[in-house]
Amino acid sequence: MARTASAPAPSGCDGPTARGRRAESLAATWLAARGFLITARNVRVDRDELDLIAWDGATLVIVEVRSARPGAMVDPRETLRGGKRQRLHDATLRYAQRIGARDVRVDFVAVRGDEVEHFENALELSVF
Repeated sequence: MARTASAPAPSGCDGPTARGRRAESLAATWLAARGFLITARNVRVDRDELDLIAWDGATLVIVEVRSARPGAMVDPRETLRGGKRQRLHDATLRYAQRIGARDVRVDFVAVRGDEVEHFENALELSVF
């Protein structure tokens, strides 16, 4: 299920790193406004990183945030492929095991400019 909305933008953002941080902030704000409890950002799991750690009720939600410049021809969802997808899957399972979570899902948030689009259960987990 995809949901879309606009969110206010932090100022002073340009370049890929700043755009990524801005996208994570927009995603966290957007999700929190919809009842998610955001508990951590940029969590290292071995050599991988999980963008947002959130809870949707009793469900642990790992949120992958992807962004693109307004007007860019690439869809942010298209940037999560192959190896990155597998690393996200594996890091999610390791993190869930580490904290003892059983009800887990991976959501995806695409940010383009000020538009936020949320996709629940964007990545199937093979063990849960």
